[in-house]
Amino acid sequence: MSGESLPPSAFEALCKQVLDPLCIGSFDGSILWVNPAFEKLLGYSSQEFIGRQVYDQIHPDDLQVATTEHKKLLETGEDLVQFRMRYRHKEGNYLTTDWTARADFTEQRFYCSLRDITEEVESQKSQEAYWARLFKATPGIRHALDKEGKIELVSKDWLDKFGYEEEEVIGRTSVSFLTPESQEQFKKIPLTECEKIDGAGSRPLQFLAKNGQVVDIELSAIIEPSTSSTPKRFLANLIDVSCRKKAEIEAAEAQQHLQTIADRHQRTTEVLRHGIFEWDLTQHAESQRTWISSSYLRMLGYTDATEGKEITPAFWETHLHQEDAHKVAEAFAEFMPRLPRDELLELEYRLIKLDGTPFKILQRSGLIFDAAGNPTYMVGVIEDISALKISLEQQERLVNVLDASSDYIGMATIDGVPFYSNRTMADYIGDRKHISECHPPWAYEAIRAGVQEAIEKGRWRGETALLAPDGAEIPMDQLILAPQKEGQSINYTATVIRDISQAKELEETLRHKNQELETFAYMASHDLQEPLRTITGFVKILNQKIDKKLSEEEKKYFYYVEDGTQRMQALIQDLLSYARIGRSNEGIQQIDLSDILEGVVGTLSAAIDDSQAQIQIGPMPTIAGYPTQLNQLFQNLVSNALKFRSDVPPLIEIKAEERKDSCLIRVKDNGIGIKPEHSARIFQPFRRLNHRNKYPGTGIGLAIVKKVAQEHNGDVSVHSEPGEGTTFEVCLSKRVEHSVEAK
Repeated sequence: MSGESLPPSAFEALCKQVLDPLCIGSFDGSILWVNPAFEKLLGYSSQEFIGRQVYDQIHPDDLQVATTEHKKLLETGEDLVQFRMRYRHKEGNYLTTDWTARADFTEQRFYCSLRDITEEVESQKSQEAYWARLFKATPGIRHALDKEGKIELVSKDWLDKFGYEEEEVIGRTSVSFLTPESQEQFKKIPLTECEKIDGAGSRPLQFLAKNGQVVDIELSAIIEPSTSSTPKRFLANLIDVSCRKKAEIEAAEAQQHLQTIADRHQRTTEVLRHGIFEWDLTQHAESQRTWISSSYLRMLGYTDATEGKEITPAFWETHLHQEDAHKVAEAFAEFMPRLPRDELLELEYRLIKLDGTPFKILQRSGLIFDAAGNPTYMVGVIEDISALKISLEQQERLVNVLDASSDYIGMATIDGVPFYSNRTMADYIGDRKHISECHPPWAYEAIRAGVQEAIEKGRWRGETALLAPDGAEIPMDQLILAPQKEGQSINYTATVIRDISQAKELEETLRHKNQELETFAYMASHDLQEPLRTITGFVKILNQKIDKKLSEEEKKYFYYVEDGTQRMQALIQDLLSYARIGRSNEGIQQIDLSDILEGVVGTLSAAIDDSQAQIQIGPMPTIAGYPTQLNQLFQNLVSNALKFRSDVPPLIEIKAEERKDSCLIRVKDNGIGIKPEHSARIFQPFRRLNHRNKYPGTGIGLAIVKKVAQEHNGDVSVHSEPGEGTTFEVCLSKRVEHSVEAK
């Protein structure tokens, strides 16, 4: 029988007797045959197996493994593959099995054997769980890494030491818990060489706790034995050496401190502005020594003092002011017999400098005792307080000046509790505890807002009011200052409040006078027109009747009369226009200045075309104001630029700059310019800088511009040089609060 193949029936009979589960399948995954051991293991009969797909019973999580090995077997032509997967028993539970498969490409079949390792795996899991519980519970700072270097186990002491929860640690690399310097150091140690840092070869590293604290540790590690060539896991043990390292550092620092303390003491005494003295009490009175520092000597005027020196009683008597000698002797005579341990002798007296100049010092000194309780030294410092005394005197004078002021001056906390007042303020406040009791509600709210602005910007100024005893409101001009020091928070404000009730009355009187003056100017200019028109009319009639009878000289006189009346009429018209500003019933409107300028350009189109002028208008804001007045303002500025042009065609640029509560309009031309000394004069009514024959007009235009700007809570200024053009800057408020009734 040697060299002959078994007949199929004999081979099948032999396979049925084998104790290992066997099966045969087609390349498409269908089961063709199973032996009894296979049936027994999985609980199915051969009839239930035959024709079914081998994948039907595989655990879903292991399908990828099975299909991968199946493809490897068919595509690579490998003779044998081995893999592990879970296979479902007929009762529904899964068995963990190791499979060995071989492909027969002639028969298009694969032959498989499997081994049930369920109990072995469960036993291993049980051991792993027990080992993990033991690892976590046993005292010590430890962690275990898998073969990829990620933490899979960590002890309770590890978590307590570094402040983490277990779920924050598992799956992270141990390197991620190191400081950047220690990470670089640790990366140089391959995990496969961890046995090299076992025991005495431990490495010092720095761990980062969850709260950011750096913990000095020493790390040692071993590799857990494994049946395969790949390490099962790496076990690391950590020792907290922070205390030891801290003690080493403190010892080194203490040594350094002891080595340098004498030099530091010497240097300190040299640079201190305070003088230091040391009086030796261990000797008899006649031989007791006193040492003073170099800074003490410099205070006395010794410019070459580079180190301290011992002094004699004669030296002391030379520099002690004789008028204070008795006071000093009495203070020492009272202090020394009591030998106080916790008491300092504080004494003010005068010393005399080397050049004879007296100065005042403050001395603070105390006693040092030995172990037996006997006084050994008196040590102390002196401080030159001459400047302080002068400062206190200046402060006292300042307080007297503030008390003499009629203004209300004081300081209060940010919350509004006053803690300093000059005499005027103190007399007003009386027993009031809070500034809200001093002001009407609207004024108090304004002050609260002013305090916040002062904190942000350093100061605030505005109009408020104080409450009179009868409840009436006294108008006040109030300034709030918030002293600011770098790095310090602001906790109080200072305020100066001035009574402006008289100024308000004067302002009201002046307003009425101005109104009367404007009314007079309006009426006068209006009433003057009628007789002027009469004169003009009769002159024309007379001229027409006798024109042919007049000589050339007489005609010239008639021309002078007509020209004078026309100029007088123009002056009266301009005066009337000036007086009408502010008298119109026109209400405040929201005005787009682009629309105003568009209208002005249209009105002056003939003059613009004649002069070949170019007008460039930038984006314009929308403000609250009086449309007619603003039209007058810009028409006067543009016509002014057209009139006072140079030899080149006019170029007029109009641009706007928006600000928080206002806007600045710049009207720039390339005309003849103005001398700087005439900048204020040109805004006065009927003031002319050029002869009327060359530049006609009455000189009222820029006065109207200024008055309109003021009506809009603004102003106008000019910047110019002769021959370099002119720029007018008009500032207009975005909010106009005048009312028709007030005007």
